[in-house]
Amino acid sequence: MSDSATPAKGLLKPLSSLRRSVSPAAGPSKITSDLRPNAFTALMQGNSLDKQWSEAAENEAQPWRKGYVRPAPFYKILDGMTIAVDAFKYGKIPGVEAYFLSHAHSDHYTNLSSSWCNGPIYCSTGTANLIRYKLGVKDEWLHPLEFDKVYDIAGIKVTLLDANHCPGSSIFVFEGPHTSPTSPYHKSPKKWFRYLHCGDFRASPAHLHHPALKGKKVDICYLDTTYLNPRYCFPAQEQVVDACAQLIKSRVEGDREALKRGSGGGAQLVRQGEMMKGWLSKAKKEEEEDTPSALMLKEEEEKPAKPAERLLVMVGTYSIGKERIVKGIARAINAKIYCDQRKKEIFACQDDPELMSMVTDDPLEGQIHVTWLGQIKVDELSDYLDKYRPHFTSIVGLRPTGWTFKPEGTMALTLKNPSVLQMLSKELQRSYNPSWMTPTKDSTRIVEAYGVPYSEHSSFAELTCFAVSLDCVRFIPTVNVGSKKSRQAMAGWFDKWAMERKRRKAAGEPSMVPHRTMNYW
Repeated sequence: MSDSATPAKGLLKPLSSLRRSVSPAAGPSKITSDLRPNAFTALMQGNSLDKQWSEAAENEAQPWRKGYVRPAPFYKILDGMTIAVDAFKYGKIPGVEAYFLSHAHSDHYTNLSSSWCNGPIYCSTGTANLIRYKLGVKDEWLHPLEFDKVYDIAGIKVTLLDANHCPGSSIFVFEGPHTSPTSPYHKSPKKWFRYLHCGDFRASPAHLHHPALKGKKVDICYLDTTYLNPRYCFPAQEQVVDACAQLIKSRVEGDREALKRGSGGGAQLVRQGEMMKGWLSKAKKEEEEDTPSALMLKEEEEKPAKPAERLLVMVGTYSIGKERIVKGIARAINAKIYCDQRKKEIFACQDDPELMSMVTDDPLEGQIHVTWLGQIKVDELSDYLDKYRPHFTSIVGLRPTGWTFKPEGTMALTLKNPSVLQMLSKELQRSYNPSWMTPTKDSTRIVEAYGVPYSEHSSFAELTCFAVSLDCVRFIPTVNVGSKKSRQAMAGWFDKWAMERKRRKAAGEPSMVPHRTMNYW
């Protein structure tokens, strides 16, 4: 093994098994820093940040060429620390001792492969299982960590929280002194910092009630800003999952009730079968005479019985993600889930016994089939149904993604520049139920496709509630940062959040924005 392939000194030794984990630290230490900037330091930080963004944009704009590796942008490396998060795209980064992976989506592990030898990788056990399966990353580089435990890694205390994103996804709380020799605080080991890194997450009150964050100040939050735009105030995950489950359950129960009542296609087939039995009893009186009437009845008797109405449900997913909708529907109608072998192996990596208990290898037994998001189109659903007729007689496809959300009625359309209070008072009353779900225009009675406003990223309202409730000195966006206009728009909201926190404190209001459940505001 070359020197470049040897984990840096001072780190934990490589693991020989994915089930082994890093030894937890004794516990978190008190953070002693106070980086709330005065007017001068704020100006200097702003100028420095502008320069960093300009350099990052310039480097990212460089055309790809063989042998060229872009320098990692500053927001991929924790300020003053020797830790990088979701920065595999940049290969071996000078000065970085530990590489963290938030989750197993390709835009976060770009360039990670079986040949990785640039340093130890820290992530959740579920994510370690997935990248080992998908990419063949060697065990010696994988350091799986458990959620909610404090670990000591590269001189920093680290806690993983469930990101409420895809299976295995994590957000990280980092606590400790600056360990990078380039930091002006490097020689101040008693000056500690707390950073929160949100790779991708769906913010919830539960995050802020976690012991690693509750009542604590965060110096920098590296924020998932995928939907940091007032247009994207889609409903809470749980509401959408319940609506999908209720829609499918009502359809399935409707088929059953129609059968009992003797109405509808399936029930009509049963009624015709009873009539046929009466005709056959009369035919016996002909004493098996070889008449045209007897021959016709004999042919009808030999035909296989046609099935009752049975709905096939197709749910579009990513390689990893959207499992909550699949499981919610399976629970609601007590059905099995069918998927291809590769998807089944990905499910197995997620360490979810409930999900695996629902999976079947028989496509006829599984009333819920899992496919890719792009296949939820009426023409493709129709072709898919044809493969399983007459066992299934109709099909409903669900395409869950935040990008399908229609912003009618949001503050973005009623006000040009809504305040934080207006957002909180209006959007947090948003609900979702099956009556909001309408099939696409090209759907038919037999083949229906639905766009479902479901995302595993935070909506704009959730980001606002999270940021207002979090005692944070500075936010650094990590998504949609390619243009100065986009960054300025996000910076405007960072300022509004800070003003709202200040107002709430002055008014004696609780720091935490009131929430409906621990799962959503």
